[in-house]
Amino acid sequence: MTRDALAGLLPADLSDVLLSRSLPPQRSFGGHGQGKHNSARSGQGLEFRDQRAYSPGDDLRMLDWRAVARRDRLVLRQTEAEVARALVLVIDAGGGMGYGGGTTRKFHVARGLAAGLAWLAANQGDPIGYALGQNGRLSGHTARPRRGRERLNALAEELIETEPVGHCPWLGMLSNVRTLAPRGSVVVVLSDFLDPDGLDLPERSPERSGDLELRQNLGQLRVLGHTVVLVQLLHRDELEFPWRGRTTTTFTDLWGRRVARTATPASLREGYLDQLTAHLAWWDEAAQRDGLALVRGITDDSIASTFLSILDRLATAGRIPRSFG
Repeated sequence: MTRDALAGLLPADLSDVLLSRSLPPQRSFGGHGQGKHNSARSGQGLEFRDQRAYSPGDDLRMLDWRAVARRDRLVLRQTEAEVARALVLVIDAGGGMGYGGGTTRKFHVARGLAAGLAWLAANQGDPIGYALGQNGRLSGHTARPRRGRERLNALAEELIETEPVGHCPWLGMLSNVRTLAPRGSVVVVLSDFLDPDGLDLPERSPERSGDLELRQNLGQLRVLGHTVVLVQLLHRDELEFPWRGRTTTTFTDLWGRRVARTATPASLREGYLDQLTAHLAWWDEAAQRDGLALVRGITDDSIASTFLSILDRLATAGRIPRSFG
C-alpha cells in the first residue's frame, strides 16, 4: 500500500494542497536520524545537502537567494543538521466520532486529516507513530514512531477498517504516547473532545469531569518536550442544534454508556447550547494556559482549509508560551 494507500483516503482538494506543502519545522528540539527539520545541536550541519520549498515558520536565514532568483519562489538550503522529527497521530474512534453522514462524518474527516499529515511526514523522511482508541480499547497501538512501508500500510489499514464505536480510552492512549514517543515529537490529537468520560453534557462541569484529567495528560506531553496540536472536529448539528420542534423525540447515546433520552427538542435546545458554549470556551482557555495548539474544524467545511489551519498552528507552535497550572 504505502503512500498510495494513504492517498486513497485523501479528498481531491486536500491532495492538491499536499503537492505544495510540507510539515513546518519546529523551533528547537533534538531529533533522531535524518529528515527535514533543523536540529538544535550547534556546530553541526554546515555541509550542504539539498533544497526544499519554504514553509511558514522556516528560518529565513536558511534561504538560498540564488535559487530564489532563479525560480521566483522561496527556497531553503538544507544541511546535514536537519534531522527527522517524529509525527504521532492520536485518533479518537469513539462512538461520537461516527456522527454525520458521508463526507461530513466526523471520523471521515479525522481519517483524511491523519492520512494527509502522515503523507507529508513520509515524504520528508519523518518516522510516524499512531494510536486509535475505540470501544474502551486501543484499536492501533503503534505509538513508537517508525519509517517505512510496513508502518504506512498498518496506518492505512487501521484508518480504513476502524469503525467508531463505544468510548475512547484516553488515559491508555496518552500513556502509550508518553512511553513510546521520542522527545520532541509532533503529537496531533484528533477528536471532538465532547465526551471523554461519558457524563451528560447538561450535568457536566469540565473542572470535575474527565475533561480535566484529559487536559492534564495532554499537558504532560507538552512538559516532556512534545509539540501538541489538538484538532477538534465538530458537526454543524452539534454547534447549532437544529431541532426545534415540540414533538417528543428520542436521543440516543453514541458512546453507548447512557440510556436513551426522550424529550422535546425545544425543551433541550437552549440548555444544550449554553453548556456547549461554556465547554468550548473551557477548552480554548485550557489550550492557551497549557501551551497546546488548538484547531477547531466543522465537518462540512473544506477539509483542505482545516488542514492548512493545522499547518499554520504547527508553524507557530514553538512560540506558544508554557504556563502550566
